[in-house]
Amino acid sequence: HMLPQANEVFNTWKTVGKKEGDALGKTYGFTSSYQSRDIRIRAAMDKTVDLELNVFRIGDMAFFECRALEGLDISSATSIGNQAFYRCVSIDEVKFGAVTSIGDQAFMYCIGIDEINLPNSLKTLGVGAFMACYNVEELTIGSGLTAIPEDAFFYCDHLVSVSLQKNVTSIGKWAFYGCDAIETLNFKGTEANWKNITIGNK
Repeated sequence: HMLPQANEVFNTWKTVGKKEGDALGKTYGFTSSYQSRDIRIRAAMDKTVDLELNVFRIGDMAFFECRALEGLDISSATSIGNQAFYRCVSIDEVKFGAVTSIGDQAFMYCIGIDEINLPNSLKTLGVGAFMACYNVEELTIGSGLTAIPEDAFFYCDHLVSVSLQKNVTSIGKWAFYGCDAIETLNFKGTEANWKNITIGNK
Protein backbone atom coordinates (compact mmCIF):
# COMPACT_ATOMS: atom_id res chain seq x y z
CA HIS A 1 0.00 0.00 0.00
CA MET A 2 1.62 3.22 -1.16
CA LEU A 3 1.23 6.39 0.82
CA PRO A 4 0.05 9.48 -1.04
CA GLN A 5 2.60 11.96 -2.28
CA ALA A 6 2.58 15.45 -0.81
CA ASN A 7 0.95 17.04 -3.87
CA GLU A 8 -1.76 14.37 -3.94
CA VAL A 9 -2.54 14.97 -0.28
CA PHE A 10 -2.69 18.71 -0.82
CA ASN A 11 -4.99 18.45 -3.85
CA THR A 12 -7.32 16.04 -2.04
CA TRP A 13 -7.40 18.38 0.94
CA LYS A 14 -8.28 21.40 -1.20
CA THR A 15 -11.06 19.55 -3.00
CA VAL A 16 -12.69 18.09 0.09
CA GLY A 17 -12.19 21.22 2.14
CA LYS A 18 -14.28 23.24 -0.27
CA LYS A 19 -17.40 21.11 0.06
CA GLU A 20 -19.64 23.16 2.27
CA GLY A 21 -21.15 21.25 5.15
CA ASP A 22 -18.93 18.19 4.76
CA ALA A 23 -16.77 17.01 7.62
CA LEU A 24 -13.29 15.91 6.69
CA GLY A 25 -12.92 12.16 7.13
CA LYS A 26 -10.72 10.32 9.56
CA THR A 27 -7.74 9.48 7.38
CA TYR A 28 -7.85 10.90 3.85
CA GLY A 29 -5.14 8.56 2.73
CA PHE A 30 -3.11 8.88 5.90
CA THR A 31 -2.58 5.57 7.67
CA SER A 32 -0.91 4.61 10.91
CA SER A 33 2.26 3.93 8.91
CA TYR A 34 2.32 7.65 8.19
CA GLN A 35 3.08 8.36 11.83
CA SER A 36 6.79 9.02 11.35
CA ARG A 37 6.18 11.80 8.84
CA ASP A 38 5.13 15.40 9.33
CA ILE A 39 1.94 16.63 7.76
CA ARG A 40 2.63 19.95 6.11
CA ILE A 41 -0.55 20.94 4.36
CA ARG A 42 -1.18 24.67 4.21
CA ALA A 43 -4.62 24.35 2.68
CA ALA A 44 -6.56 27.27 1.26
CA MET A 45 -10.04 26.42 2.48
CA ASP A 46 -12.95 28.80 2.13
CA LYS A 47 -15.70 26.78 3.83
CA THR A 48 -16.17 25.90 7.48
CA VAL A 49 -15.27 22.27 8.07
CA ASP A 50 -14.65 19.86 10.93
CA LEU A 51 -11.40 17.94 11.03
CA GLU A 52 -10.67 14.53 12.49
CA LEU A 53 -7.08 13.40 11.96
CA ASN A 54 -5.94 9.83 12.45
CA VAL A 55 -2.24 10.67 12.67
CA PHE A 56 0.43 10.64 15.33
CA ARG A 57 2.43 13.73 14.48
CA ILE A 58 1.26 17.11 13.24
CA GLY A 59 4.15 19.14 11.83
CA ASP A 60 5.16 22.77 12.24
CA MET A 61 2.71 25.19 10.58
CA ALA A 62 0.67 22.24 9.26
CA PHE A 63 -2.63 24.16 9.34
CA PHE A 64 -1.24 27.70 9.69
CA GLU A 65 -4.09 30.22 9.27
CA CYS A 66 -6.63 27.64 8.04
CA ARG A 67 -9.45 29.88 9.11
CA ALA A 68 -12.21 27.50 8.03
CA LEU A 69 -11.37 24.79 10.57
CA GLU A 70 -14.07 24.58 13.22
CA GLY A 71 -14.31 21.33 15.20
CA LEU A 72 -10.92 19.71 15.75
CA ASP A 73 -10.48 16.08 16.83
CA ILE A 74 -6.77 15.30 17.12
CA SER A 75 -7.14 12.65 19.79
CA SER A 76 -4.72 10.30 18.00
CA ALA A 77 -1.91 12.87 17.81
CA THR A 78 0.94 12.61 20.30
CA SER A 79 2.96 15.53 18.95
CA ILE A 80 1.76 18.93 17.69
CA GLY A 81 4.34 21.18 16.06
CA ASN A 82 5.13 24.88 16.35
CA GLN A 83 2.36 27.13 15.00
CA ALA A 84 0.50 24.04 13.80
CA PHE A 85 -2.92 25.72 14.20
CA TYR A 86 -1.78 29.34 14.42
CA ARG A 87 -4.62 31.80 13.83
CA CYS A 88 -7.22 29.13 13.05
CA VAL A 89 -9.82 31.58 14.25
CA SER A 90 -12.91 29.42 13.71
CA ILE A 91 -11.84 26.45 15.87
CA ASP A 92 -14.31 26.30 18.74
CA GLU A 93 -13.43 22.90 20.22
CA VAL A 94 -10.23 20.85 20.43
CA LYS A 95 -10.30 17.18 21.42
CA PHE A 96 -6.91 16.09 22.70
CA GLY A 97 -6.12 12.45 23.37
CA ALA A 98 -2.70 11.14 24.35
CA VAL A 99 -0.74 14.18 23.24
CA THR A 100 2.68 14.46 24.89
CA SER A 101 3.98 17.70 23.38
CA ILE A 102 2.45 20.90 22.01
CA GLY A 103 4.80 23.30 20.23
CA ASP A 104 5.44 27.03 20.44
CA GLN A 105 2.43 29.19 19.47
CA ALA A 106 0.63 26.03 18.33
CA PHE A 107 -2.83 27.51 18.98
CA MET A 108 -1.98 31.21 19.16
CA TYR A 109 -4.89 33.45 18.09
CA CYS A 110 -7.38 30.56 18.06
CA ILE A 111 -9.97 32.99 19.31
CA GLY A 112 -12.96 30.64 18.95
CA ILE A 113 -11.85 28.22 21.67
CA ASP A 114 -13.70 28.69 24.97
CA GLU A 115 -12.35 25.74 26.97
CA ILE A 116 -8.94 24.04 27.15
CA ASN A 117 -8.49 20.60 28.71
CA LEU A 118 -4.86 19.48 28.62
CA PRO A 119 -4.62 15.73 29.31
CA ASN A 120 -2.42 14.00 31.86
CA SER A 121 -0.27 12.67 29.01
CA LEU A 122 1.03 16.16 28.13
CA LYS A 123 4.66 16.59 29.21
CA THR A 124 5.81 19.59 27.19
CA LEU A 125 3.97 22.83 26.38
CA GLY A 126 5.58 25.36 24.06
CA VAL A 127 6.12 29.07 24.59
CA GLY A 128 2.95 31.02 23.80
CA ALA A 129 1.08 27.82 22.97
CA PHE A 130 -2.36 29.35 23.66
CA MET A 131 -1.36 33.00 23.58
CA ALA A 132 -4.16 35.46 22.76
CA CYS A 133 -6.94 32.87 22.79
CA TYR A 134 -9.19 35.65 23.96
CA ASN A 135 -12.38 33.68 24.51
CA VAL A 136 -11.08 30.82 26.64
CA GLU A 137 -13.02 30.78 29.91
CA GLU A 138 -11.94 27.48 31.48
CA LEU A 139 -8.49 25.92 31.64
CA THR A 140 -7.63 22.51 33.07
CA ILE A 141 -4.02 21.36 33.10
CA GLY A 142 -3.34 17.64 33.57
CA SER A 143 -0.90 16.03 35.94
CA GLY A 144 1.82 15.35 33.37
CA LEU A 145 2.82 18.98 32.89
CA THR A 146 5.30 20.27 35.46
CA ALA A 147 6.39 23.50 33.75
CA ILE A 148 4.00 26.12 32.38
CA PRO A 149 6.14 28.07 29.93
CA GLU A 150 6.55 31.74 29.18
CA ASP A 151 3.56 33.41 27.49
CA ALA A 152 1.58 30.14 27.55
CA PHE A 153 -1.80 31.81 28.16
CA PHE A 154 -0.77 35.43 27.61
CA TYR A 155 -3.81 37.67 27.19
CA CYS A 156 -6.45 35.00 27.53
CA ASP A 157 -8.41 37.85 29.01
CA HIS A 158 -11.75 36.02 29.36
CA LEU A 159 -10.20 33.22 31.39
CA VAL A 160 -12.28 32.75 34.56
CA SER A 161 -11.33 29.34 35.97
CA VAL A 162 -7.93 27.62 36.14
CA SER A 163 -7.27 24.14 37.50
CA LEU A 164 -3.67 23.08 38.24
CA GLN A 165 -2.30 19.80 39.51
CA LYS A 166 0.18 19.51 42.37
CA ASN A 167 2.88 18.41 39.91
CA VAL A 168 3.44 21.96 38.64
CA THR A 169 6.87 23.21 39.73
CA SER A 170 7.28 26.34 37.61
CA ILE A 171 5.18 29.01 35.91
CA GLY A 172 7.04 31.05 33.33
CA LYS A 173 7.24 34.79 32.83
CA TRP A 174 4.06 36.35 31.44
CA ALA A 175 2.35 32.94 31.38
CA PHE A 176 -0.93 34.47 32.58
CA TYR A 177 -0.28 38.12 31.76
CA GLY A 178 -3.50 40.00 31.00
CA CYS A 179 -5.68 37.22 32.43
CA ASP A 180 -7.45 39.71 34.68
CA ALA A 181 -10.81 37.92 34.68
CA ILE A 182 -9.61 34.89 36.65
CA GLU A 183 -11.94 34.28 39.58
CA THR A 184 -11.10 30.70 40.56
CA LEU A 185 -7.74 28.96 40.88
CA ASN A 186 -8.16 25.31 41.81
CA PHE A 187 -4.75 24.01 42.87
CA LYS A 188 -4.76 20.31 43.69
CA GLY A 189 -1.66 20.42 45.87
CA THR A 190 -0.87 21.63 49.37
CA GLU A 191 0.17 25.09 50.50
CA ALA A 192 3.72 23.75 50.71
CA ASN A 193 3.51 22.56 47.08
CA TRP A 194 2.33 26.00 46.02
CA LYS A 195 5.14 27.78 47.83
CA ASN A 196 7.68 25.59 46.05
CA ILE A 197 6.52 26.68 42.60
CA THR A 198 8.96 28.98 40.82
CA ILE A 199 6.89 31.82 39.37
CA GLY A 200 8.19 34.28 36.79
CA ASN A 201 7.07 37.89 36.36
CA LYS A 202 3.28 38.21 36.19
